[in-house]
Amino acid sequence: MATSPILAGGNVVLAAEQVSGSFIAAFASTDGKLVWKQERASLLGGYSTPVTFEPRGGPAQVVVSSPLELAAYSAASGEKLWLTPDEFPDPAFREAVLAIDRVYGNGDGAIDAAEWNGALKLMQGLNALVAVRPGAGLGSHVRERWRLTRACRMCPRLFSTKAGYLVKDGCVVTALDPKTGEVLKQTRLRGALDKYFASPVAGDGKIYFTSEAGKIAVLRAGVDLELLAVNDLGEECFATPALANGGLYARTRQAL
Repeated sequence: MATSPILAGGNVVLAAEQVSGSFIAAFASTDGKLVWKQERASLLGGYSTPVTFEPRGGPAQVVVSSPLELAAYSAASGEKLWLTPDEFPDPAFREAVLAIDRVYGNGDGAIDAAEWNGALKLMQGLNALVAVRPGAGLGSHVRERWRLTRACRMCPRLFSTKAGYLVKDGCVVTALDPKTGEVLKQTRLRGALDKYFASPVAGDGKIYFTSEAGKIAVLRAGVDLELLAVNDLGEECFATPALANGGLYARTRQAL
């Protein structure tokens, strides 16, 4: 499991994106009983934590991204409300195998490690951060608003109505316009040059970026990306910090 559970519509929702048997499920927050469960398209594992979306005048939705689709489900019932691109039926998996074999393999209808790794390199080169306008219902048109292709393979992000913040390996922080995807400013996190797996969090007018080595860089919220401090926790940290009661809680390898 690489995704975090979320609260949506009174339920705890968890997405399990795996090579096979993928699903998304909701459990009652009061007693843990299963409320609904939907199978998800499999083939490649995914790592995206679901997010909630409450359209004006509509029911609360749970939106989850995977290597094969971006889909929205009713938070109350689990009904699939919209998705993009068109859903991949099971025969498409067979076609994907044959396509990889044709491009990277020897045409024997199977994929070995070298062929699979070649396909993965291609997929990594196609990475992008994409903004879409949600659909009104299953089968409705989901329109792409903008696409940022300079995002890297692992690019933790945080968005507000005024700005979006990305951090990628090499400690490059990007502030962008959430409406257009325009890059507003970029800077390096001096004193915290590392890899980043945890998502940035915001509070008290500041943005907090936690590196793999356990350094928390604090920036003033805004497009200027002013670095205020770097705090060293002294050991590895892959988890996203939590904000509560005026404090920031970080789980490192050995401690909370």
